[in-house]
Amino acid sequence: MSLRLALSTPMPWLLILIGRLLGKSSGNKGTELITRKKRLKLFFLPRSLKFTKEGIAYTIFLIIIGAAAINTGNNLLYLVVAMMLSLIVISGLMSESTLKKIYVERSVPKTIHRDTPVRIGYTITNKKSMIPSYSIVLKEDINADLTIQTPGYLIKVSAGEEKHSSSSVIFNGRGKVSLGFITLSTRFPFGLFNKGRLIMSEALILVYPKITPIDETPPPGRGVHHGESIPVKGEGFELYGAREYGPGDDARHIMWKALARTNKLYIKEHEKELESEVTIFFNNLKEDSEQGSNEFESAVDRAASLAHNYFKHGYSVGLALMSSSIEPGSGVGQMERILTALALVKSEGTGKPTVRVIGT
Repeated sequence: MSLRLALSTPMPWLLILIGRLLGKSSGNKGTELITRKKRLKLFFLPRSLKFTKEGIAYTIFLIIIGAAAINTGNNLLYLVVAMMLSLIVISGLMSESTLKKIYVERSVPKTIHRDTPVRIGYTITNKKSMIPSYSIVLKEDINADLTIQTPGYLIKVSAGEEKHSSSSVIFNGRGKVSLGFITLSTRFPFGLFNKGRLIMSEALILVYPKITPIDETPPPGRGVHHGESIPVKGEGFELYGAREYGPGDDARHIMWKALARTNKLYIKEHEKELESEVTIFFNNLKEDSEQGSNEFESAVDRAASLAHNYFKHGYSVGLALMSSSIEPGSGVGQMERILTALALVKSEGTGKPTVRVIGT
């Protein structure tokens, strides 16, 4: 075998490496997805570099002057080219110094709703002992489930200093969302290039359905039991009756006008404000079409909005799906349980999704 033939033939170890990286999977899509994510963590460039508009103009101008210097042999033009090239080198060194030894921690709000702007917080620490970092932009690495509105920005982080910033984002889908890389970038010092660095910071969050205001206001009544109001003696605002004053009674409820007429002390008794209960019935069906998917998501948002509306008016709220249910209850924990169920709900058949509210 000739040397030329040996060099033109791919080396066996290279074929094995390419086969392992790009080879076909064994059929398990879940394993393949996990493997790809692991490869992304291992095989990515430590820095990204993009031209800004100013950088593009600067580079074109540099090429023109360089070509003129070569064609004319003018020493002054060579000096100008050398100076412009040195600025690029200085820009690279200073931007690298800005991004080096910067550590970022992410803080995510506890409650996140679909299609609703939220702020993700960042704690940035400059671990360098002497050199500060300038003009740092922070944002989440863009994916299909996230839209960035306003990235975080810090004009300066001194050596050894810790600062805080935040970015405004919108999550486009409900359910469990995995956050991965945080993009750290800078245009310092001359704005010619945008140098970026990826920081791995995994976080799994739960995005609730979208909450929209509802025009219909639940009746404030004294409580509902199978659709009927039941007067019961207790603490409330409606008058239940009157009786003679006795030891231990609250003097604030004395009927002073009755004392003037009868010369006896009477106190007012009020009706107890019963806790109103409603259950939201959601037939989680979905038609097999793109329009059906949109209708299903709208129904999920409708159920979440109704639950929020009834909680706001002091009702005890429950949720009934086709295969599971949550008993009526009140409090922040109950609202979280209902929103979590709706965030993770999936269709359980083909049909038109419906949402209705029934008092119990």
